[in-house]
Amino acid sequence: MLAIAQYDLDSSGTIENFEFVELMKSHVRFQAFGSKHSLAGLDPNRFALRDAATGQIWHIPIEGRLEIHFVYEREAVLDMHDAKNRITDAGIAQLIRNINLQAKSPAEKLEMLYFAINESEILFSASQAYELLEQCGGLNKEVRVAAVSHALFQVITAKDAQRLVSTTLNLRERAKLKVDLGNAYAVIMGNPTAHFALDLVNRADRWVARKLVESAQTEKKMSIASKRGDTSQHMNWENFRNETLDGEKFVLTTSFFNSLPQCGHLEFDYVSTRSKALSHRRYEQLVKELAKDCVFIDIPDGAGQPAAPLDPVAKAKQRWKKLRDYVRHNQFLNMLNYARSHIFRIKNCREEVRLKLVQIETAVSDRYLTAEQASRIVMSMPSGFHGRVEAARVLFARLIDVGNFCEIFDLLDREDQSELVKSLGWLNIFNPEKPDRFYELDLSVLEDYNMAKILIRLAVIEEGDNWLDGYTYSPTRDEAPYPHWILPASWDADDTGKGEGPRRTGILRLIFTSKLEDGCIPDWDARREIKNRVLCGP
Repeated sequence: MLAIAQYDLDSSGTIENFEFVELMKSHVRFQAFGSKHSLAGLDPNRFALRDAATGQIWHIPIEGRLEIHFVYEREAVLDMHDAKNRITDAGIAQLIRNINLQAKSPAEKLEMLYFAINESEILFSASQAYELLEQCGGLNKEVRVAAVSHALFQVITAKDAQRLVSTTLNLRERAKLKVDLGNAYAVIMGNPTAHFALDLVNRADRWVARKLVESAQTEKKMSIASKRGDTSQHMNWENFRNETLDGEKFVLTTSFFNSLPQCGHLEFDYVSTRSKALSHRRYEQLVKELAKDCVFIDIPDGAGQPAAPLDPVAKAKQRWKKLRDYVRHNQFLNMLNYARSHIFRIKNCREEVRLKLVQIETAVSDRYLTAEQASRIVMSMPSGFHGRVEAARVLFARLIDVGNFCEIFDLLDREDQSELVKSLGWLNIFNPEKPDRFYELDLSVLEDYNMAKILIRLAVIEEGDNWLDGYTYSPTRDEAPYPHWILPASWDADDTGKGEGPRRTGILRLIFTSKLEDGCIPDWDARREIKNRVLCGP
């Protein structure tokens, strides 16, 4: 933080107590009035410390020892106008002048630019980054990928990163950029749904960890505020899954990154829950984004009298409809045609699968697709070396209709489905309006337990036997199923800790059906209500 850096002259990571008080006062002053006003005349109770339990003003005791842990929760910047450290255009111009005065060659200009911005708190937009690179020789073909790589660490938002990459690099160069950046690429480009293996001794990996936690904290708060259910693996609203530290399983939370260990091997899957599902709420969010910044050209729908001028929101809605129709009606095919002719002519070998996954990720980093379009890409990949699983994971967060992701899931074989469930989780994949498939649930895992409760609820309230004959329950994965086992009615009860609800251990296997020929009648109202408990809900 720049404010702490003002006092922390020896880079010790600490400031004096009186300095901390002054820092807090300046923050309060800024929040109350802006930086040019004082605290004079302000009601002292307005910002008084209060007891969290009672809401009453808390007075500091006159004796005893008080210990306070001050925690700064890092969050991602979603809008460049919210970035407090964003450099001004005048600052960019001055930086360029300084570099031009000191450097004699394009190579020296780039070297000075790297020195000025690397590991600094200077943040800039895509257009500012482009201007810097252009003026300092960073757009020359020989150095373009490396120069963009340096600049990306300082761009404000993922959207700015996408814009910078799309305006400076071709697809082949993007693939090289992805390889050069490694773990950092997915985080910088705003698609962190990936597997991460981080060496905490490595400076670059530590940067990735700190940058990722910004997205994790932001997405966690958005999930809690979304009015849908918790879809995390550990039922703690975190998007981390399958975590290990030095090979030992543990539960990773955003607070872990507040005091990141100096060494160790941290490995986990991350699932971004900031989806672009076409719910009304997210539709309105996209309308606002398009109203602020639209790159589409309005094409008249036909001849006739000129239409009355539209207000910005109405224009944005009109553009969003065109965008949605453009995607849905298969007119968005340039990338898919390229994929068919270049990406998928590959051999079923590990290295070629890896390289093509890199190409897929770079091709879709700045665009969205429908599940139907994504399924073509997934099924064009070889089945070996988890090619289809990894392609599905890469495309998961780029869908405008995440509720249809289950259709991609259903195209995979059982082994690939199992891998995808492990990396993404049932509650992020499942759509209660399309539940027909095979399920294997480990009831000792919280998310599987909650998935089982959904299927049990549907089995009880819907007419017909929508669990096909042959469903089983086993005490453990290695033990044989109980013979002639029947779903107990008590498993549909609310779990109050007194033995109600499903068992907390064991493996449940079943095939769910909604088909009329099987005697089933879906309860669509109940299914829509259950949708609030999964990712494709509100």
